[in-house]
Amino acid sequence: AGLGLNPSFLAALSSVVGSLATRVTLPAGFLADRVRRVWLVAIGAVLTGATVVGQGLAHGVGSLVGARLTNGAAQGIAPPATFTLQTDWFPASTRSRVFSLFFAAGQAGLVLAPIAAGLSGDAYGWRAALLLPGGPAVGSGGLVPPRRRPVPGARATPRGAVPRAVP
Repeated sequence: AGLGLNPSFLAALSSVVGSLATRVTLPAGFLADRVRRVWLVAIGAVLTGATVVGQGLAHGVGSLVGARLTNGAAQGIAPPATFTLQTDWFPASTRSRVFSLFFAAGQAGLVLAPIAAGLSGDAYGWRAALLLPGGPAVGSGGLVPPRRRPVPGARATPRGAVPRAVP
């Protein structure tokens, strides 16, 4: 059933994963200024979901650790691009509401995800707690690319002004 890992090891691994996600965010922010941000978000979502599935399919400590570390890196890819996309897609008058909803959804996920994982893990085993959310996360990445690419800063320009061109 399980891999026989002690909670201290898993807690330490989670700390390393969080640190890795944080370290990837800065280069991802650099990339977000230079590539199509919608694709960066899509890649981040697909990789994050795929690595969650990979954790659920792990058959040993090495593959689990590898999937967790890759997941940490994947988690740092999308955030820098999501903020700039929200700024481009929503006018200044609604951004505070958009950002509030975005952060509230993240906080709700921090509360609901462990509950859902615990319930599905009790009912179907620990692998299900990873496989059930991983699949939709991979699928959600496919929903991002069809969105039109916004012109950076277009919503911030005054009426009648010409928005700057996208490089």
